Parts: sequence; C-alpha cells; structure tokens
Amino acid sequence: MRFVSVFVLASLAALAANAAAPAPKLELKPCTTIPGLPPESRCGTYEVWENRAAKSGRKIPLRVAVIPALGPDRLPDALTLFTGGPGESNVGSAPEALEMFGSLRQRRDILLVDFRGTGGSGGLFCPEMQGSAGVQGLLDSYYPPEKVKACAERLAKTADFSQYTNDTSVDDVDEVRAALGYPQLNIYGGSGGSRTALVYLRRHPDKVRTATVGGVAPPDERGPFFMARHAQRALDGLIAECEADAACQGAFPRLRDEVAAVLQRTEKEPVAVPVVDGETGKPVEVRLTRSGVAQTLRYMLYRPLAASILPLSIHLAAQGDWKLLAETGAHFASGRDFGGLADGYYLSLTCSEDVAFIREDEIPAAVQGTFLGDFRIRKQQAACAAWPVGPVDRKFLDPVVSDVPVLLLSGERDPVTPPVSAERAARTLKNSLSVVVPDGGHGYFGVEGAMECTDGLMARFIETGTVKRLDTSCLARTKRPEFALRWDPEVELPADQLARLTGTYEERTSGLEMRVETVGNRLKLLQGEYPPTILMATSPTRFRVEGMGFSTFVDFQITNGRATALTVPWAPAERWERKEAAADTDKVDEYIQAEMQQRKIPGLSVAVLRNGEIIKAKGYGLANIELNVASTPETIYQAGSIGKQFTATLVMMLAEEGKLSLDDRIGQYIPAAPALEIMPGILLTLSREGDTFWMQATGQGRAELSPESETTFFTKVADITVTFVKDVGGAVTHLILRQSGGDLEAKKIK
Repeated sequence: MRFVSVFVLASLAALAANAAAPAPKLELKPCTTIPGLPPESRCGTYEVWENRAAKSGRKIPLRVAVIPALGPDRLPDALTLFTGGPGESNVGSAPEALEMFGSLRQRRDILLVDFRGTGGSGGLFCPEMQGSAGVQGLLDSYYPPEKVKACAERLAKTADFSQYTNDTSVDDVDEVRAALGYPQLNIYGGSGGSRTALVYLRRHPDKVRTATVGGVAPPDERGPFFMARHAQRALDGLIAECEADAACQGAFPRLRDEVAAVLQRTEKEPVAVPVVDGETGKPVEVRLTRSGVAQTLRYMLYRPLAASILPLSIHLAAQGDWKLLAETGAHFASGRDFGGLADGYYLSLTCSEDVAFIREDEIPAAVQGTFLGDFRIRKQQAACAAWPVGPVDRKFLDPVVSDVPVLLLSGERDPVTPPVSAERAARTLKNSLSVVVPDGGHGYFGVEGAMECTDGLMARFIETGTVKRLDTSCLARTKRPEFALRWDPEVELPADQLARLTGTYEERTSGLEMRVETVGNRLKLLQGEYPPTILMATSPTRFRVEGMGFSTFVDFQITNGRATALTVPWAPAERWERKEAAADTDKVDEYIQAEMQQRKIPGLSVAVLRNGEIIKAKGYGLANIELNVASTPETIYQAGSIGKQFTATLVMMLAEEGKLSLDDRIGQYIPAAPALEIMPGILLTLSREGDTFWMQATGQGRAELSPESETTFFTKVADITVTFVKDVGGAVTHLILRQSGGDLEAKKIK
C-alpha cells in the first residue's frame, strides 16, 4: 500500500508537469522471483507489438522493474539504465544500477526495462554458443556460423529478427515510461547501451532530462570495422606504459617483441593447454590459435586489472608457459562476463546496424598493421550471413544532433569504444562534456578512485541537470593498478575447507545478497542475475578472481573455524556478513554427498527452504554422465513415477480441505481429460449398434470398443482394455477393465 500511494503521487506530479502524458496503465506488484532487487521493488509485464508499425501479429511481454525512491520528496523524472552487449538484461543489472545511482535514489525512482529479445522480455538466447561448450568456438570463430544458423532456424519459428533494432527497443521503453507516468528520464547507457541511449535521445528528445553515456559507440561506429585499430591503439598504449614503468620494464624488457613472437608461434601451430572449466570444475583442453591469442589480448585490455597481467601472461607464454594466458582466454570466451547475453538480439542489431554497412574496399586500410587484423570483421560477416536479417535504413548512421545535456565518459585505453569515438559523437551534441578516465579501459575497475570519481560526476550532473561548471579534478587523482610481475599458482584446498566458506552473505546497508558455492576445487560467487564469478584459492581464506589482476582478491573472515564475513575487490569498503540461516545448510552438503556415494546416485539437485525462503539451492554430481553435464539448481529431470506420489498427496490434501471429492470426475478439473473415466462404484452400460460395440459410464460420453479377440476389446480414447469373463456354460458373468492405474472388476447386474 505504501508503494501505491507514492506511485499515485508520482503520477500526479507527472501530469502537472506534462498534461499530455497518458494515464498509467501498467500494474506493478512486489517482485518475488527476480534476484538482486531490493524488497521494496515492484515488477510487472507490459506487452508491445513485435511489429510496432503494423500493430498486429505477435506480442512481446516486456519485463519491467521499478525501484522506488527512498525518501518522501520524490521527483517525477526517473533514472534508467541501458546496459551493454548489446543483449544483456537491464533488469538483471539491478545491483549495478543501485551502486551506480547511489545517493540519487533518495529522490528518484529507478526504472529498469529488459529490451525486447533480452532477459525476461522474450530473450533470444542461443545456448548453442554459451558456456564452456562455446569457449573454443568463440576463440577460433567468435560466432561459429553453423551454430548461428542452428539458433536462427530455431528462433525464426517465432521471432521476426528485423523487428529487433535499437529503434524498436527505445520506442518500447518510451511506451513503458508513458504508461508509468514519468514525464522524463535520466538515462545511463554503457557500452552497447551507449548507442541505445543516443538513439533514444534522437527519437524521443523531449523525454530525456539528462543522458550519461559511457564507452561511447555512436550510430556510425559500424561495430567490428574500427575494432582492430582501436585494440591496437590500446595495446600500444599499455606497452608504452610498461616501458615507462621501471619495474615493468625491468621484468619484461622485450614485451613488444614477445607479443609478436607469441602471435607468430600460434599462427604456425595451435598450442594445446589443459585448464579447469570455470563452470563445472572439470579439466578441459584449450587450443590457443593466433586468433584465440589475439582475442584474449583484446579482452584483457577491456579491464585495467586484467590488462595489468597482460605483460606477464605474454612473457610466460614466450618462455613456454601458456597456462595463465589460456586460463584468461577461456574465462573471457566462456561468456561469464557478459551477463546472460541474448545472442539473437546481439546478432539482430549488429548484423543490421553495423556489419551491413562495412564496405570491402575499406577493410585493408582499417586493419593494416594491427594484431587483430580482419578477424572480427570476417567472422562477424560470416555469422551475419547465417542470420537472416537485412540492413536498417542508412539514415541510422547519421550523427545524433541534440541540445539535451549529455555527459560522455571514456577510458583512455578502451580497446572498443575509445575517446576518439566520444569526440566524434560530441561534435553534434551541443550541450555535452567529454571526460576521459586516465588508464581506463572499457571499464575502470582497478583504477583507484576512478569509479568514485565518475559516479560522483554523474550524480552531480543529474542533480544539476547541466554539464556547465562540472568539477572533473578528481580524474587527476586516480591511479592505475600496478603491473603483475610474478605468477602465484593456484592452490588446491580440501573439500571441507571449501565447504566452510559456502553460504549466503549480505551487505547490511543495501540489503543485497550474494551466494558462495563450490564448483570442483574452486568457489563461485553468485549475485543477482549476473553470471558466476569464479574464485581460485591462493590461501585457505584468500581467493583470486578469475580473469582479473593479481591484486583482486575475495577475502574470507574466519571465526571459530567457520566463515563469518567476506570482502570483495570491487567494493573493498563494504563488508558482507554471512547469514546464519544459510550457514545451517552447510551440513546438507555432507549428507547429500554421503547418500550419493552410498546409493550410487550420479546426480541430483536440492533446494532447502526456511519460512518459505530458499536458503540453499545447489546441484550435485552429473545430470548426464555420457556428456559430462553437471547438475545445477536449474537442471530439469525426468521425474517418472515419483510424480504419482506427489499427485496423490496433493489430491488428498485438497480433499481434506473440501476443495474436491474423490468421487469427482477428472474432466471437471482437466477439460482435456479422456472422454471415458473408469473408477470404482460407477455403472457401465454396454451396447451394440450393427457391428459396433459401445461402452458408456454414468454421466459420460460413449466410447467405441474395438475387438482384439473374441473376448477382449479395447478403447482408444481412454487406453482401456475390456476382457469378458464367461462361466462354464458360456454366459458372461463379469468383465475385467485394465488401465494404467490398475485392474478393475465389473459384475454383470442386468
């Protein structure tokens, strides 16, 4: 009731500001199934036409979440987040939005809408290209055409790929905005979402109060076309930084030559490296080809912390130790950093808005002298050839012209959306400010003070609604991470030492939770709908985060032999305390594993509930032995006859509550039930019309009996066999009805 009252007030404020705004028509209810959202959040579904122009055909249910403002003095304009990919879930990125918007939540709602084809809005997912199964394919081919084709054929049965564009996505969001009565939005768009933010600004300029655009991809970027040049510029900058750093230069004096040598070695022949699968904990082999190494280097440049281990990774590989480079490549190729990417949405957008506008005569000059070469261009062209979607109108490439206040944020060494892209966009954004984070990549994680600086800039920008006089001096006080100079191998901890760290941890200030579970001889950290973060032990209480630098540790605090709290590197000042309820479930692991061993159970999934809340959900063993597929909390099993026990129990519970009678016909509750239902106590009538025999139960329709023998008949509608039993004189005395539930005997009374 508290939310409803506040919501009405917000709507009245919206109407006062804009009398033309439509009345709210989207009902929001408490969110019960979406992790990562605070308890006061409200969720709903809003349907839009897949073909917005035709307004007919298929409809798409958009998943919507609203996180209400904390204070009573609520402003009518909301905050919204357009996350990256393109293809990641905006609603699933709620923890990121909560952290990013921080103090702005006091007076403004946060509106999150999953774009059509992503997350919970009819997501166009391609499991063929996700997880460990897709690691080698991504390293070698980025998007293997045969898997793209298989996904396209499956999804095309229901989805029209031409209707999944940035234009349709922003029009959907604006329709939701209007339905909720917000007169304007303060948009943050990052990475792939940066272009979406600019497109929203172009199509609905009067509905944008402010726009913050991070990692700027203007409409004319054409995706992979500039990628090789951007990545080379980032690598050259990193090498120059290493050469200017006495410790890095001393440890890796020939870094530029070693990069060339490693690329040359893998071009001659792939290098096979055994690594541990981050999802299953099982050993797998990764083949590092030249393209695989090039892709790994490019992804390492995304994050300053990952970039800080690039010189060491290359140096070790040049010396014949490929493990660090292979593990890092497998981590990025697994897709665990991409937040449940909807590949179908990614392909629909990039094939129609980027790849379609790359001219062959431009490619040689664009990739000349780069370590990535034309790999991404060619691979994405091949993928798009298997994805049936045509180009959007060429006008889409036109620069966005606007006088709305826009803050542009870029990382100095971003390998995909560098400052030059932001500068190009700024030329027609008349009321904009372009800010560059020193040593930043596609993100700033690892650059000391960078997140606090950019979040503070954005908060002040949104509060004031102008870029004028915005103080950016905090950028000069940031500090890049130190280069890693040595390789500390992972240590293997006994199962009991790992088990004592598992459980649910809560950050008391925000109320957010994260879970820690075991995966093989490692831990995985789960938060909201984010993909799992894999933790590798360097000591019994310190774990390095896979795919990041050597200074990124998750530290556990142990009290009386058990974990009581942890800290994470992306928010070192925050303390996550272990929830007692979750700690009690640790004994479940011991019990389940013992039972599995004794009863020779290959795999199962378990959920533990307390007071209606799931406090533990975990998979054990293998769901498929032949294919070595691990059991997870989401594994679907064939229940077999176990379902009968549950059904019988539920029926008796309903009978006890008076909601049904055991004498009721099944057809009363299941319209699709067979026309003939046989149960004790009913009256059967058998008749003959010509050569056709019929059987009818009291109050039910007739069923035709077909002969199997002289005395046995069957009916197809109910899968029942009828056998007539005769006495010594040949007269029928009774009959036996055989059905799936067992045999019944019916005596002849007339």
